[in-house]
Amino acid sequence: MMRSTKSYLTILSLGLCALCEASFGWRQDSTQLLPPAARQAELDSTVVVKPSAPQNGAASQDDALTTKDLINSGIALLSVLIALVTALLYRRLARKKKEAELRAEHEFKQRIALEENARKAEERRAQLRVEHEFARQQEQHAHVQKAKTAEARYRHALETEVCQIHLAAPGVDEVPVGLVDTFVRLNLSEHYRSEEFSQLGELGRMRGEHEDLSPEEVLTRAFRDYGRKLLLIIGDPGSGKTTLMKYYAMLCCQDEGYLALGFEQPVLPFYLPLREVDPAQSLAENLAHWASERELAITAEDFHTWLQNRDTLVLLDGLDEKSKLEERKKICEWIDGKCVGLKRSRFILTSRSTGMRSRDNLTLRTPHVHAEVRDFSTEQKHEFLRKWFRAAFLESSRPLKHESEAEWRERQLREAEKNAQDVIDYLEHKENRSLRELAGIPMLLQLLALIWKKHKTRPESRTKLYDIALDYLLEYRDEQRHLAPVLKAEKARRVLAPVSLWMQEELAADEVAKERMHDYLKPILEPLDSAVQPEALCANFRDRAGLIADYGRNDYIFRHKSFREYFAGMQLVHVYEEKQRVQRLVETFGETWWAEALRYFFSKANGKAFTAFMAAFFASDKSRELTSEQQDLLLALVREAPERPLDALLACLHDQNKTANQQRYALDCLKAIGGERVREALHAFAEERRGLDSIRDIAREIMAQLEAPMLKPTIPITAPALFEQLPPSFRNPVEYNAEYILLRGGTIKFSVTKKVEKVPDLYFAKYPVTNKQYRRFIRYLQEEEPELNNRLAPPAFAEKLLEFASADKAYLYYLSRDRKAWPEKLKSKRDNDRRFNGEDQPVAGVTWYAARAYCFWLTALQRETSNQQQVLYRLPHEIEWERAAAGRLEEGSPRKYPWPNEKGEPNEKLANYGHKVGQTTPVGRYTEGATPEGLMDMAGNVWEWQENWSSERKEARALRGGSWSNTSGNLRGVARGLNAPVNWNFNFGFRVACASSPII
Repeated sequence: MMRSTKSYLTILSLGLCALCEASFGWRQDSTQLLPPAARQAELDSTVVVKPSAPQNGAASQDDALTTKDLINSGIALLSVLIALVTALLYRRLARKKKEAELRAEHEFKQRIALEENARKAEERRAQLRVEHEFARQQEQHAHVQKAKTAEARYRHALETEVCQIHLAAPGVDEVPVGLVDTFVRLNLSEHYRSEEFSQLGELGRMRGEHEDLSPEEVLTRAFRDYGRKLLLIIGDPGSGKTTLMKYYAMLCCQDEGYLALGFEQPVLPFYLPLREVDPAQSLAENLAHWASERELAITAEDFHTWLQNRDTLVLLDGLDEKSKLEERKKICEWIDGKCVGLKRSRFILTSRSTGMRSRDNLTLRTPHVHAEVRDFSTEQKHEFLRKWFRAAFLESSRPLKHESEAEWRERQLREAEKNAQDVIDYLEHKENRSLRELAGIPMLLQLLALIWKKHKTRPESRTKLYDIALDYLLEYRDEQRHLAPVLKAEKARRVLAPVSLWMQEELAADEVAKERMHDYLKPILEPLDSAVQPEALCANFRDRAGLIADYGRNDYIFRHKSFREYFAGMQLVHVYEEKQRVQRLVETFGETWWAEALRYFFSKANGKAFTAFMAAFFASDKSRELTSEQQDLLLALVREAPERPLDALLACLHDQNKTANQQRYALDCLKAIGGERVREALHAFAEERRGLDSIRDIAREIMAQLEAPMLKPTIPITAPALFEQLPPSFRNPVEYNAEYILLRGGTIKFSVTKKVEKVPDLYFAKYPVTNKQYRRFIRYLQEEEPELNNRLAPPAFAEKLLEFASADKAYLYYLSRDRKAWPEKLKSKRDNDRRFNGEDQPVAGVTWYAARAYCFWLTALQRETSNQQQVLYRLPHEIEWERAAAGRLEEGSPRKYPWPNEKGEPNEKLANYGHKVGQTTPVGRYTEGATPEGLMDMAGNVWEWQENWSSERKEARALRGGSWSNTSGNLRGVARGLNAPVNWNFNFGFRVACASSPII
């Protein structure tokens, strides 16, 4: 048993040792695992190995192995097992470590490889970037060079187009001169702030906003000072809008010219006539089309790049040349879109006033500044005439054989100055006032200079001016050069007139295709001169007469729109009875497209044509309600007509089926005709006692105004009795029988003091003072009113006025003691402005001092005439004006506006405000806006100077009522304005009060 166990242990030990050696290279001496006796026996057996039979002694030795030896062997075996397990664990850990090292080494090598690949990729990308950047720079350089070339071509074409003009419209002998040589800076009135008059601070209202602005100042204020993107410029036909746009473009093309316009960096100008714009395309595409018409080979992409990356000024000329309202609306929407999208662009838009009427709901959403071109002032007329004649004489001839260049130049300049002075002197004649006003229109002044130079002719009206100028252009200029015209002027007119009416009626466009024009001319030319070909005639009209021009490659256009309108009107004179044209003229009455042609028609219409139109007009629903602009047009037609029978107007007046409006419009026409026959007809109407009392009252008022002014009492009472008996009204003969209406005294809650105040009885003028009334005052100062000058000599009046003004040093300083200077100092600053100087329009552009002098003049004349010491004409105090506008507490709650509360908020039937008309209107036009007592124009039209200071500081005088250019808030009975008494504004006027004392 023991031997067997030993053998097993020995075998197991040897096996373990062999396993350790095989597995780990760890050699273990196996004898170390045996008991000592067995270990010695094992050692002995290894020395001599001999086969022999077992001996008895061996058995006894084996038996000698004890239990202890077995235990030791087991322990030794266990140690081997533990060592084996340890070795196994060690090997496993070693293997994991090795694997980790290998893995780390692999990852390291992989990372190195990736980094190397990334480095190589980055180097490649960098190389590609360098190559791409180089290629891009090369491409950009080529593009820049191309763009520079394109811009150079564009600038050259633009400068050619805008920096030269013809000496007239068209010019003298078609000689182009530099724009800068003949350009006279226009004056513009800027209305952006006048719309917010009441919101201005006191200093803002006293800064002299009335001053005329130069083109540079208007643009600078619009874009730099106000930060607007759009400037809207409104002007009448021939007022110089297109020339102004070309002037802006010219400045932008000049070195540092942009600085004069308020820009800090150079700007690239783009000039586009709006008749060439297609709103379905982008601005860049429209500009590219403009360029292609001029063979410039500039792409839309080029223009787009400039518009996106450059500071640009986009000049859009002639909104009114889009004949249809829907087209103009689309253009306005198109402009609004461009203002939003093109961040670095600024826009200027021009139009006739008829092209931007508020009643057509034609508006621009883009916040903009609104400016209006003013007529030439006297000084500007003189400047223009001298420049024009100087350029004309220097360009129209060359030195004589015996003359040197200097001698010739000196002679030409002397002749130019003489001609300019002759025209200036002619215009200053008192009998030429109407022509002097027309000469404020630049184009008409050019035509006047043209025919003066050639004929020394003196036309007295616009139509006559066109007649002479066009005859010269069509025939006489060629005859003076011994050239035979293609057609004589009379025959040429017979061609141009039907063509113009055809374009007006059927095409409704300013341009016409050349082939279509030639085809239309053939049957017209055949009976006149069959030898003349349409192509040759059009070439003559274009190249010699200068009346038409090429419009692109395939169209013609009249060089100035008014030429076509003139010829269309002339044709109507001959054919108005055909094709129901009178009815069509009535239907289109007031439309922008027809307004000027209709005026030219009336300027040559005979009595039959006048009656036919008026009868059809008042028979039409068109006459039931007219806008203020339509009323102005109707009166303009009446004034321009050479023959004016009363039949159709009186028929309307006596027809009880006509509305009150229609009868009032007929009365306005009769007033415009004037004269004894009208007064007698109105007297007969008033005596009939039929129809509306209000219409008969208007007829009586017109009768009174048509009476010759005489200093006779108009009421059978003396002045002291005036405020004792208090008749409901009286008329002042000095003011062409102006009516004064009694306002009963009472109490009001005064908006200034917030207290209940008492107001005495007072007479208020029914209307603000008109130009007709105020001009009589100025003529009196000029000693041109014999009856008045005899009653009160101007020197005596001057002494009285100076004595009155002595209480106010500023007033005395303003007047000065040189009474000869007073007419010029005191006259309306808008007396020569056609928009404001109508006889029945309220006088505007006067200072407080001038208004107060007028009132003092009335008082002085009254006292000299009847020694009525207790009657005083003066300006109303604010509390008196507020009583007149808002009513008395005795009558109930104050009115918000001058008209009865039930009529509601302001609208176009109640007042002239908010630029709805664009100028002042004749007094009394808004009958619906009258106060319950019958005062007219208490809201809108003009601000009215008040007698009192606006505050205790005594720096500014008060103003009330709002004006044509103000928002509706200023029409309220409590709304206040203020300004320094020395200032005037285009919307400052006044109304006279008649009181028994100077103060309340």
